[in-house]
Amino acid sequence: MRAYTLRRSRRSASISIRINGDKTIHVTAPYLVPSFMVDLFVKKQADWIEQQLKKLQHKAVAESSESILLFGKRYNKKNISDQTQPTGFLIDDQDLVYNNRVQSIANNSSTYTNAVARFLRQTAELYLLPKSHQLAKKMHVQFSKITLREQRSRWGSCSSQGSINFNWRLVHFAPVVIDYVIVHELAHLVHHNHSAQFWALVAKFAPEYHQAKKELQKFSIPVG
Repeated sequence: MRAYTLRRSRRSASISIRINGDKTIHVTAPYLVPSFMVDLFVKKQADWIEQQLKKLQHKAVAESSESILLFGKRYNKKNISDQTQPTGFLIDDQDLVYNNRVQSIANNSSTYTNAVARFLRQTAELYLLPKSHQLAKKMHVQFSKITLREQRSRWGSCSSQGSINFNWRLVHFAPVVIDYVIVHELAHLVHHNHSAQFWALVAKFAPEYHQAKKELQKFSIPVG
């Protein structure tokens, strides 16, 4: 049986398995389910786990414990503890540096992973929100609201009520790729399908969309 990380949750009614883009296996189970039953469940799902891991072999990883992709550029993760500087992130050449002025922490600690997630979401807000308004004005469309979430299976969506949702992990990609996803969802405000008219509208405002789609398909979505 493959190794996995177990998380207990009061909100879980059953055992569930999630495989992240870095091929780590995460299991969530209710508090009252004994460990041996969790092991048994994981063993029964062995074939499914192997199938998912095999699929990930052909996928690149946007974030690992050692590095992270940000706006299409790969940075090494680096932690420091400098009491003279505020806690937070900065880019130093090839490094994404996180300073925790209280203490030095490990890349695999929950404190660090939570800090990275906050940083990515804040970065996504700074890019995605104004860019969406800019492109919506250019395309002569109007959305009702924008929500940023971390999703396991999609980069964006558009509801029939005009509400648009983006995966904040889009900031891993180059701006031209992010802009394609924005244009794609904005185009759904006009065409609620993937018809020829829809793709013609996408091509008008994201002429490099074919390459952008290929770039998105290269990567697995890294969900923490």
